[in-house]
Amino acid sequence: MITGAALLALGVATAQAADSTSSSDVVTTGGQGAVSTPASGGIKTVTAAADATAQTAEIVVTGSRIPRPNLTSVSPINAVTHQEFQLQGHTDVIDLLNTLPQNFQNNVSDFSNTSNPLSSPGGLSTADLRGLGPQRTLVLVNGRRLGIGDANTGNPNPAPDLDQIPVSMIDHVEVVTGGASATYGSDAIAGVVNFILKKDFEGIQVDGTLGVDQHGQHNHFVQKAIRDAQAAGLVGPLSIPPNRWDGGNENGSIIMGANAPDGKGNATVYFEYNNRDPVKQGNRDWSACFLLDSSVPNSQFCSGSSNSNRFAPRGVGGKVFTVAGSGFLPYPQLNTSPPAIFNSNPYEYLSRGDTRYVAGYLAHYDFNRALTVYSEFNFMDDRTITQIAPSGLFRGGNPGDPFGDWRINCNNPFLTATSAADIGCAGADFTTVGAGTVAEVVE
Repeated sequence: MITGAALLALGVATAQAADSTSSSDVVTTGGQGAVSTPASGGIKTVTAAADATAQTAEIVVTGSRIPRPNLTSVSPINAVTHQEFQLQGHTDVIDLLNTLPQNFQNNVSDFSNTSNPLSSPGGLSTADLRGLGPQRTLVLVNGRRLGIGDANTGNPNPAPDLDQIPVSMIDHVEVVTGGASATYGSDAIAGVVNFILKKDFEGIQVDGTLGVDQHGQHNHFVQKAIRDAQAAGLVGPLSIPPNRWDGGNENGSIIMGANAPDGKGNATVYFEYNNRDPVKQGNRDWSACFLLDSSVPNSQFCSGSSNSNRFAPRGVGGKVFTVAGSGFLPYPQLNTSPPAIFNSNPYEYLSRGDTRYVAGYLAHYDFNRALTVYSEFNFMDDRTITQIAPSGLFRGGNPGDPFGDWRINCNNPFLTATSAADIGCAGADFTTVGAGTVAEVVE
């Protein structure tokens, strides 16, 4: 900028001299100041800071002094900074980890906000490096182990819940996928994920986001399969959903921190709020029905569970019945309620709803290199609902019967004489059936 100004002043002065008197006018430059003074004989002198600006050099930042963990570590480390969370708009830790090739998510043992409702209860998020299971991935916060966060007592391999970690406080994440078991033991066979939180934050930071999903139903292939199944009358419930605006989410956080006057300590408090509306599979045409491959190449059809409106009484020659109106007819029948084949997809979640509060504080003071006193507290209240499908009496589901079947009393007032005879009630107090009924949906 200084050089440009000097050249501009020189050009202006030259123009003024040419317009004044004669060709004998002379323009000179030099000196330390930018001064224009008239002289005898039409001479005009201009001085500029050309000598100073001539020494200006280009400054190049090579980044050689930026700390890089891979330069000193014995195992390769993948570091993810807080800027990645901000640039991608993630408010859940698992959303960013799932973009890393080292992390796996399967529908059997891993959980996330989009877990398979048929195979897991959901409600938490875990890290699974190399696909060896969450119990083989060690999760650290500031180098210390994060406690187990799974409330499901039926899970044989509980793991830490990543939703406990405040996203707004993350400085960076270090991921190691080799050599960690020698240091941490068998729970680090797959690797280690270390979340480093901000240690010297000073000031106030407030963040907030709002989001919503918009989907236009344009999967004509699945829509044709749904229409074909509707016309056949065996599978239900089925419908092609309209265009949707759903999955609304809100996120807000506040951080307040201060450093000690001598720069040896810091105290930081934080609070986060997350709320997300659920998205059901029935809200998208491509997941509205349970697709199966047909014998025709490149062709699929809508199906479901045959544990629906199906009665197989013992002692009636292997007959199978379905309820149609107030009587029994051979299974399957068209357009019955419940249907002969039940499609549970519309009731299951693509993305579960969740309301979460996270609050806490971090404080430390470094007396010297050998002594550091610290205190940390974290609180989380996380409420979520996982919905599978309407339930009922399933074949083989009665623990009180050696075959898992169910008993129906033959004096049931809802049984007509014909219906009682159809299921083997003649001269008996009860009949045993392999039931496949679907109960009424209550939401």
